[in-house]
Amino acid sequence: MSITDKVKQGIERAFERADGWVNLMTGVGTDRSKGLGFQAGARLADESLEALFIGDPFANRICRVVPEEAMRQGCAVKTGDAEEESHITAYADAWRVSDRLAAAWTWARVFGGGAIFVGADDGRDPREPLDEANVRSILFLVVLDRRELVPLTWFTDPTRGNFGEPETYQLIRVSTGGVTENIPVHTSRLVRFEGALTTRRRRIVLRGWGESELQRLYDVLGQFNGAWGATGSLLQDASQGVFKIKNLYAMLAADKQDILKTRLEMMDLGRSVARAIMVDSDGESFERTEVGALAGLAAVLDKFLLLLSGAAEIPVTILMGQSPAGLSATGDSDVRWFYDRIKSQQTATLRPRHLRLLRLLCLAHDGPTGGKVPPKLSVEYAPLWQMTPLEEATLRQTVGSTDTAYITAGVLTPEEVAASRFRPEGWTMETTVDLEVRRATIAADQDAAQGHEGDPAEPTT
Repeated sequence: MSITDKVKQGIERAFERADGWVNLMTGVGTDRSKGLGFQAGARLADESLEALFIGDPFANRICRVVPEEAMRQGCAVKTGDAEEESHITAYADAWRVSDRLAAAWTWARVFGGGAIFVGADDGRDPREPLDEANVRSILFLVVLDRRELVPLTWFTDPTRGNFGEPETYQLIRVSTGGVTENIPVHTSRLVRFEGALTTRRRRIVLRGWGESELQRLYDVLGQFNGAWGATGSLLQDASQGVFKIKNLYAMLAADKQDILKTRLEMMDLGRSVARAIMVDSDGESFERTEVGALAGLAAVLDKFLLLLSGAAEIPVTILMGQSPAGLSATGDSDVRWFYDRIKSQQTATLRPRHLRLLRLLCLAHDGPTGGKVPPKLSVEYAPLWQMTPLEEATLRQTVGSTDTAYITAGVLTPEEVAASRFRPEGWTMETTVDLEVRRATIAADQDAAQGHEGDPAEPTT
C-alpha cells in the first residue's frame, strides 16, 4: 500500500469517529499516537440526548443540578407592600411557577432550549402578539422543550434587536392519549430558556436555539463511565480460582455424558457455600491466582471524577451528592465558588424570565393585583449557603436588637417591624416601609402643629 493510500485510509478511519482528538499524520486518535489536533464531531441526535438524560445518572444530574440549586432555597417577591407581596407569592405558588421555571431551564440544558407557554386569554389568536393590556385571565402554563417548538417565521427588521430571531413557532405536542396539538404560537406568549452559549452560525443550524450541555460532555462521560465499568471488571477478575486436573483435555474428549462438567459445577457450588473444595489428592488440585495489585485504582478513578467535574463545572461534592469529607472533596471553597456561579446564573438567566412570568400573572384581571403590575416588582433569591440553627438564632437576635434600637429612636414603628418580620410565607429580615404613608403622616403632623400655633392664647385669670 502506498503512502497516499495510507493517508486516505487514515482520513476515512478518522471521519468514522463521532468526534475526538486526532492527528492524521501521526495517527493519534486513530491507530497511532503523538501530537493532537481537534476534530469536531456531529451533533448528538435528540434521541441520544433523551437517552442520556434518562439512562445516565451523571448526565441527568449535570442537567438538573443548576436549575434545582438556583430554586432550592426559594425566593421573595418584592414590591414595597408586604400584603401585596404575600398575595403575589401565594398566587405564584398556586401556579407552581418555581417548578415550571426549573423544568424549562432543565430542558434547555438537555436539548438546547426550553420554554413555558403562557395561556393568556387576551381575545387574540395564539399566533398574534400578546395584548398585555387586555389579559383577562391566565388559563394554563405548559412546559415545553425545543423539540416541541419549531420556528415558523423570523424577525426580519435589521434595525431591531430581535433581528434574526424566531417570531412564531409551530407548537407540536402529543398527549399520552395520542392526541396531537399543532398550532402556531407567537414568541411573546413564551418564556424561553436557551441552552449553552454558541456562535451565531451555529445558532442558525440549531434554528435559533442554544447548545445542549451534554454535547460537549459526551466524550468525557464516556471516559468516566468506561473507567468505572472497567474497574468493575477488574474487581471481578482480580482473584481467579484455578482447577488443575491431570489429562483434562483427554477426559473432556471422552466425557460424552458431561460427568466431568457436572463434577466441576458441584465443586464450584460447594466452594461458594462452604468455602471448601474436595479434590483427589493424587490427580487434582485447586489454587487461587491473584491477577494483580489494585492499590492505585482509587486514585485513577478520582482523576476521572475530577475530569468530569471540571468539564461540567460542578464541584465533586455537588456532583456526587457527598459531604466535603467524601471522595475527592476539596472543602467548602469549591461549594462556595459553585454557589457564586449559581447566583450569577440567577441574575443573568433566571431573574428576567421569572419576572416576565410574574408580570404576566399580575396583568391578568383575575390575578393577585387585579391586572396592575406593581411598579417596583422584583425577585430576590435566598442565599444558597444554609445557616446552622445556631447561626440562624444569632441572626434573629441581632435583627431583634437592631429593630429595638430603630423603634426606640423612632425610625420604625412596632407595627412596621411586626408586619415586616412575620409574614404568611415565614420570618424574614427584610424591612418594608411605606414611605408614602410616612410622608402623609409627617405632613399631617406638621399641619396640626402649625394650626395649633395659630390658635389665640387662652385668657389667664
